[in-house]
Order: sequence, then structure tokens, then C-alpha cells
Amino acid sequence: CYMNTAIQCLSHTPTLVQFLITDAYKKFINKENRSSTMGQAINAFAELLKRLWLGSDSSVTPRDFKSVIE
Repeated sequence: CYMNTAIQCLSHTPTLVQFLITDAYKKFINKENRSSTMGQAINAFAELLKRLWLGSDSSVTPRDFKSVIE
């Protein structure tokens, strides 16, 4: 419930959506920080946004994104 609300809010932020669905964010991922997810979280969120905005599915589940966050 709370995750759905956060996803909906972020997915309706045009600048963020454009930044992620065009893969512009990839050059900013810090892969040297050992305590980070090495970009897994942002990659999963970007893929979710691509499915929401560019996909033809009538419904999208955030299963992959949720498993990375967990």
C-alpha cells in the first residue's frame, strides 16, 4: 500500500521519469561504494517506469523492484 503510493508519486514526476526512461541516470551510478546496491535499486526502478510509461501492458506489478528493495 505505502510502496504503491510512493511509486505513483515518483512516476508522475516528469523530470525524474524522463531521466530514468532515457537511461541518462546510468552514468551517475556509483559502483565503487561497497555498501550500496551497485545500481540495482535504481535500475529496477527505471525498468518499472519503462514498463509503466513505455509498455503496452494494462497492469504492471512492481515485483522485481520490490525484491531488490527487500
